[in-house]
Amino acid sequence: MVQRVSISVPDDLHERLQALKGRFSVSGVCQEALERKLELLELQEQGGENMQAIVERLKKEKRQYDQKYESDGYEAGLCEAREMEYGTLVGLVRHGLASWPDLLEDFLKEAGADDPEFNADVYVTGWLKGVKAFWKEVRSKL
Repeated sequence: MVQRVSISVPDDLHERLQALKGRFSVSGVCQEALERKLELLELQEQGGENMQAIVERLKKEKRQYDQKYESDGYEAGLCEAREMEYGTLVGLVRHGLASWPDLLEDFLKEAGADDPEFNADVYVTGWLKGVKAFWKEVRSKL
């Protein structure tokens, strides 16, 4: 069985439709558009129940990735600080990477080369924390 539905369209759209309506099925076009819209809404309703759980799971996974990157950066910062010259070490502790924007570029490429989820910002935060932790250990001994 087929049901009839009336739709309203603006005058300018109606004029354009009148000029071309013999070239396609208006009813068919409307049916296709309604079908697509209804499918989308139905998927959103079905997904809505699970969406919050999915978002929470993804947030948790992101936090785990970020913790890993920060930890990796921290360890790398500790190791690299042991090899730094005094002036570079003091500059990083006082000013962060603002004075040395290219310092980590090659290292970051290597550190995250195989991981599409690599978060350079979190890694650098950890790296600077590692450098500062090293400085805190050695500063009083100098």
